[in-house]
This record gives sequence, C-alpha cells and structure tokens, in this order.
Amino acid sequence: MFPGDAPESVVITEQPKRRRTGLIAAAVVMVVGGLVAGGVLLAQRGDDAPTFSLEEAIKNSADQTSSEFTITTTSLGQTFTIDAAVDRTANLMHMNMDLGPMLGSDTAIEAIADIGAKTIYLKSDVFKGMGATVDTDWIKMDQASADKTGQDAGLFDQFDLSGTVDTAELFSQASDIKEIGDDEVNGEKVRHYEVTVPGSNVLEATPQLQGQLDQLDATMPDEIVYDVYVNEANEFRRTTSEMDLGASKTKVDIVVTSINEPVSIEVPAAEDVTDIADLL
Repeated sequence: MFPGDAPESVVITEQPKRRRTGLIAAAVVMVVGGLVAGGVLLAQRGDDAPTFSLEEAIKNSADQTSSEFTITTTSLGQTFTIDAAVDRTANLMHMNMDLGPMLGSDTAIEAIADIGAKTIYLKSDVFKGMGATVDTDWIKMDQASADKTGQDAGLFDQFDLSGTVDTAELFSQASDIKEIGDDEVNGEKVRHYEVTVPGSNVLEATPQLQGQLDQLDATMPDEIVYDVYVNEANEFRRTTSEMDLGASKTKVDIVVTSINEPVSIEVPAAEDVTDIADLL
C-alpha cells in the first residue's frame, strides 16, 4: 500500500475539481484496502498457553472482536498517519487519516468503512475545502460510484475482514524467524521477533499492491522483513516493516493500542450522505 506515492503518478491537466476529488477517493480506497488485507494484529491466549509467543499469537489470531491501532507510513519523504478502530462483529472500520501534504496542502480525512456493504463514507469537510458544494456531513463511495469517478472498483473486493489473508497468517508463511529479545511498546514488556516473508507471499496476500508497483515502475522485493512485538498475553502489539522499491522506500509502523475493547462505530444516516458521483 503506497497512498503517499499517488500524487507522483497523477498529472492534473484539466478538470482539476474532478481529478482532485478522484484522487482523495483513490487514496482512501487504497488505505482501507491495505488495512483490510493487512489484517488486524490481534490474538488471545488460553490459560495454559506459553507467554510472549509468536507461534501462539499466530495460532490464536482469529480470536478477536475489535481493535484500535495507529499506522504511520513514510514514503518519498512524506509521512502520514491513520488512527483506526475496527469492529469485526459489525464489520465496520473508523479512521482519522492525516495525509500531510499529499494533495498539495495538509490533508485530514475522517472515514468510515462499511466492510459488509463495501462502502466508504468520507467526512465532507475536505471536499468543501476544495470548493465543492456539499450540504451533507458525509460523502459516500461504493463500487458503482468508483466506476463513475474512474477509480478501480475492484479494490472493494478486498473488503472482507473475515476472509482476507491477515498478517498473522502471512507470518505463518515466513521463510525465517529470529527471536531478538525483550523490549517495550508503550511501557509494556514485549518480545521482539524478526520475521522474514517472501515478497511473492506478501503480494499474493495484498494483490492491490501490484497496481501501485506498476505506477512506480517497481517490483516487489524478494523478501520483506517484519519486526514483530508480542506481549505476555500473546497479542501482537507492534509491527514494523520497510519495503525498498529502488526509487523509494516505504516504511510502515503499526502500533495496537487496544484489543477486544468496546468500540463505537455508526454508519451515517442516509439523509446525511451525498454520493461522490453527484459531485462530479
């Protein structure tokens, strides 16, 4: 997932309002698609399970209901962050995204993803800031509107929190695992592991990466090395990785801040929503 790279591949020659609106929509689709395919780094242990165990964290990764986490991505000298909450029972995700100067000025986007309905709702503030006339609080984007705005609607096929290959399963395909030692994440004791996964496996798990690689004229590295941090309860607390694409390096840092705690996410009411296609 390389949303930070998107402006490098978009040349605005005409209809700037349409293109900039489409770019925001594309960025959000890529971000959400990457999050869903990347999985939620959670696990629970039984009373008799070992502690600080990567193997147990991978084994028990399906035992999860909700999570909150922060993703920090750095690419092409730009850094953006996503604060996200996921309710896996309701199949909903809420995100506050700080995309930095991705669109030429500092950009913050609030979004709700209804995974079951394959629909993204974007807070309309960013569109109003670009001069769009919007009288609702939210903008909706789904497969139909993605087609109309020229975005890749196929990315919505990745919207399935229960069915995609998650990161824990990806780690089970590792070609090498090294136990580095004890560390801390947000003051909590964790065990640090170095997990090497073949690049082909990463691409298979997140097929939307291929389009981004094509835009950058880059190829997937042979191997991706993840630094993984597991706490005493066999829960993934942090995962970092760096992907060298030749022309650029992309660093991703995921820190889990809560696991299986109640999260409140609501889909906007129909009267508070405008379809993105109606803005163009």
